[in-house]
Amino acid sequence: MIVIADANVLIDLGLVNGLGVLTKLTKKVEVLDVVFDECTAPNQLQDLIISAGIQRIEVKIDWLLASQQYKQGELSDPDALCLYYAKEFNRGLITNDKPLRKASQQQGIKINGTLWIIHQAYEKCRLSPVII
Repeated sequence: MIVIADANVLIDLGLVNGLGVLTKLTKKVEVLDVVFDECTAPNQLQDLIISAGIQRIEVKIDWLLASQQYKQGELSDPDALCLYYAKEFNRGLITNDKPLRKASQQQGIKINGTLWIIHQAYEKCRLSPVII
């Protein structure tokens, strides 16, 4: 499965040095350039995203225009773009953002979040269980 990642997941994984886990769980991970630009904390997160093998996708102006049909409620422009891209290019979506998850479900897009990543990593023995 090829997935498009939202900023909140990339930031969460960046905080725990887990971006490499995500790239091992899917065929390919992509991030739209407008979402990539939101990934400024923790320090050097953008470098970590690139070094993990996550592919940065340049947004086309016609995508921005087409994505506006999904702009509803609390959905931001980058979120609408992620939804459009996932639907148009048959991608799964990795996000923890509730409005984006809801809108994506309405469009029939496969959605997962950070908990799915943790579960998959554990199930596929990519992570060792940690007892706190």
